[in-house]
Amino acid sequence: MNPKSKLKEIWNKSASVQTPKNVGYVYTAYINRPLGRIMAVFAYKLGLSANFLSLSGFFLTIVGALYLVLYGCKTIWGTVFGVFILLFAFVFDDADGNLAKLNKADKPSGEWLDHTLDNIKEQILCLSIFFIILKTNPNIEKWLMCFLLLPGVFSSSKILSNEMKRHLLLYNAGVVYDRSASRWTRFLLPLDYGFLCMVFLLAPFGLLLPVYV
Repeated sequence: MNPKSKLKEIWNKSASVQTPKNVGYVYTAYINRPLGRIMAVFAYKLGLSANFLSLSGFFLTIVGALYLVLYGCKTIWGTVFGVFILLFAFVFDDADGNLAKLNKADKPSGEWLDHTLDNIKEQILCLSIFFIILKTNPNIEKWLMCFLLLPGVFSSSKILSNEMKRHLLLYNAGVVYDRSASRWTRFLLPLDYGFLCMVFLLAPFGLLLPVYV
């Protein structure tokens, strides 16, 4: 089998392990997940592991967040570059799960690592936003120190949201019910990690604080 045919076979195989588009938030479902599928196929071809992708995405998230806090948000293009790093790192988050399934290596330990790193990344982003707000608003009121609580609140909200959806699916198993409500939950932007990354784009215009609040 020639390389082109082999790649096509892997691509078709990846369709069976891909999470459906009607599951998840808008950016994740329609932008990040298709990109993650492409990355997973090439990673499979290169013989990489899912844990390698998870750790690579985590490292890139730290790099992107530090860049934005220290340098990026001073200029528009600097901010765009920093956000690009964060969004590129997010692609690894969808690719690692697909790759694990392609490799038939989707183990509980790998899933634990993935979810643990995801929660840490979310807290890193929330804290990065907080420090950028402090830098761009030197006369900020002390009460805004409560932003330090947001990383935990954000992560807890996502965990509870996912648990609620899982229990609702179990509760309604075998029962026909209106799915329109679940469609609306896909537009809960504050819970969409891709949206959280793009919020940084507002920093050069002085809009990060009011929009994030």
